Amino acid sequence: MSDLDFFPFAGNIKEILDFLPSKGQIKLGNERILLFSQTAVSLLRNLMSAQLGPSLSRMLIAQFGYQHGLKDYETLGNMFTWKSETEKLSAGPLMHAWSGLVEVEPLEMDIDREKGRFYFRGLWHHSYEAELHLANRGFSQEPVCYSLAGYGSGWCSAFFGRSLLEIERSCVATGAKACEWEIRPWDEWGQEADPWKKSLLSTSASIYQELIQSNEKIQNLNKNLEVEVERRTEENRKLLRMICHDLVVPLQAMKKSMTILKLNPSDAEISVAVGTLFKCLDTIQDLLAQVRDAEACAAGKASYAPQAVNVTEAISTVKMMFEGLLEKKNIRLHVANELNPEDVLWVPPVIFTSNILSNILSNAIKFSPRDGTIALTIQRDADKIKIIVRDEGIGIPARLRPDLFSNKKPTSRLGTAGEQGTGFGLPIVRSYVEAIGGSIEIDSRTMDEDPIRHGTVVTVKLPRLG
Repeated sequence: MSDLDFFPFAGNIKEILDFLPSKGQIKLGNERILLFSQTAVSLLRNLMSAQLGPSLSRMLIAQFGYQHGLKDYETLGNMFTWKSETEKLSAGPLMHAWSGLVEVEPLEMDIDREKGRFYFRGLWHHSYEAELHLANRGFSQEPVCYSLAGYGSGWCSAFFGRSLLEIERSCVATGAKACEWEIRPWDEWGQEADPWKKSLLSTSASIYQELIQSNEKIQNLNKNLEVEVERRTEENRKLLRMICHDLVVPLQAMKKSMTILKLNPSDAEISVAVGTLFKCLDTIQDLLAQVRDAEACAAGKASYAPQAVNVTEAISTVKMMFEGLLEKKNIRLHVANELNPEDVLWVPPVIFTSNILSNILSNAIKFSPRDGTIALTIQRDADKIKIIVRDEGIGIPARLRPDLFSNKKPTSRLGTAGEQGTGFGLPIVRSYVEAIGGSIEIDSRTMDEDPIRHGTVVTVKLPRLG
């Protein structure tokens, strides 16, 4: 079948379009025709996609095409008496061509009204929709000519008196040589037609509902993003607090050693001071590495790696770090290691010494009176090792106890010698204790509550090897 055979109405199209430039009008019978450039249509489609999203804009475009096809069929039907069924059907594709939308090439047609059979297949050449998509977005993963398919569905449904659906089988926008289309009764299509059905079935209410759902999804994404940003910000604050807080002790020890060196000490004192400096530098280096590891753990790229820790050596290191602070307030640190030789801590070493034990001892010294005593006891407890730090200090007021581990509520106080505090020590301790599978408890009494047995007891349980 040639194009001329299929389009018997071709010779009359020029006669029904009435150009009236003096009135700023183009008429198709009594229907006004609007002429827009492809660029203008492209801008409109891009705006719709940007504002509504591809799914909603596709629905609107398809339904616009469907209503366009219905209206053209009605307009031409009121203007002409068709000579044949073929002439009536051919006017639709011909209107497409004369509107500058697409060139239609019919390939196969089988129509029987009595049996309710309708099958129509062909090609589109120079589809404006495919050209716009390629120009603006490049190749697509799926066909894009929704207004053309909508028009064919509307025109042919009006022609046949039954719901028909046109879908695009292949598309130039996907890399095909031509856009191939096919029209069948609505209920004869399989799943391949679902996207095209959805676009035409959508009512104003369903489109509005989908728009609401899309907005809700965007709002949820924004909320989730805000939560994630806040979480990451808090993680960074935590790391900054940790490094600022935990660097104080080794820096104080270094300051003491530097003071000794400045005062023309003996060779023995120089040796001790230099040894302390190196240990402090090692501690600072370990702390900085710990910050890096903590960031990796927070990002899910690593986890804290436990190691066998010699408790005696770890306590010796911590004691050395606090030597200056203990001497300044003349506080005695009594250590009771009740572990058996085979009892070994199974924790990350830096976390135990710098993040946990150092913070607990720092608080104990800060809130102990001059000439006081701090007791450090290490015991075995089932599959854990228990570290108990007991001081005879001023205790923690009842009003502060519920928020001791909070980063957001102020719990800092001046120490017994006017030492400044941040309130971050205990939150840091608990975060690390729990991160390595341990637990922490605090029992405290102020001098007002118990003038004789006042003070604070911090009990930490950490994993044991074996």
